[in-house]
Amino acid sequence: QILGVSEGDLVRIDTKYGSYPVICTISSNVARGTVAVPWHMGLNIITSDEYSSDSKIPNMKRSHCRIVRISREEFEQLLRKLPEHIRRHYIGGATR
Repeated sequence: QILGVSEGDLVRIDTKYGSYPVICTISSNVARGTVAVPWHMGLNIITSDEYSSDSKIPNMKRSHCRIVRISREEFEQLLRKLPEHIRRHYIGGATR
């Protein structure tokens, strides 16, 4: 268990821009305490389009977030709120 969640938990990633539902996977390939999400998941809807003044890296590549374990009902509600073009290609769909 890391960040208060376990493998397979339904979670939401919260940032100051919004929330995004995912199914938790724990990996030794990612630094402990780090959250990583594949780019194809549409996560940009909860990140900033600003750039770091120091590194010139888009903030969408790094962002402070909070991970919260959620119920299946909340997971499905969050999925329904996603834009259609993201929902249509959502890999961690609620049908699992």
